[in-house]
Amino acid sequence: MHDGAPEHYCRNVMAYFNAAYPGQWIGSAGPTPWPARSPDINLLDFYVWGRLKSLVYASAAPNVEVLQQRIEHACGIVRNELNCLCNVQKSLRRRAQTYSQTTEKGYIIDPTIRIETGSSQPEDVNQEKINIYLPTVDYFKAKYQLEDIEVICLLFGACGVIPKFFESFRKTFELPQTLTADIITSVLKRSCQILSHHIHSV
Repeated sequence: MHDGAPEHYCRNVMAYFNAAYPGQWIGSAGPTPWPARSPDINLLDFYVWGRLKSLVYASAAPNVEVLQQRIEHACGIVRNELNCLCNVQKSLRRRAQTYSQTTEKGYIIDPTIRIETGSSQPEDVNQEKINIYLPTVDYFKAKYQLEDIEVICLLFGACGVIPKFFESFRKTFELPQTLTADIITSVLKRSCQILSHHIHSV
């Protein structure tokens, strides 16, 4: 899995991955594109890097040697936090699976927060998630004895924008209107926390 760094998708690198892992790698210009601004589908972005930064930059490092020691020490702490990482994985799994025994239809629902980029983003990200989860559909249909499974991505803008796509979902599943305001408040609070963390760790 590679992000958009230029050295990750130069011709030599792509040629190697195509030869070593044909059709099986994720990255810019790869067989499975790696979408920009998508920490929700990568546990390293979802948890590890943020945790490391909070440990390493708790205070300013006076020199490179101390910085290196802090990084090594922080890696040791994160390595020992296996229970926390397991909880992150479990929470991701919980949010992705639900089904109705009466209708024999299942849903893979993936709430996602991204920086807003345009009016077509909700549909684009929804299709991206469909492509990601599609290989798992047959497994879940067999596991829960379902006739059909629908993948739904619920995109929320990092600045608190709630797309019509979500409102349609909320009405379809008869969820309370107050849920929208609660989500906006939660997203904005988390975005402010992340912004504050980045400002103070630079």
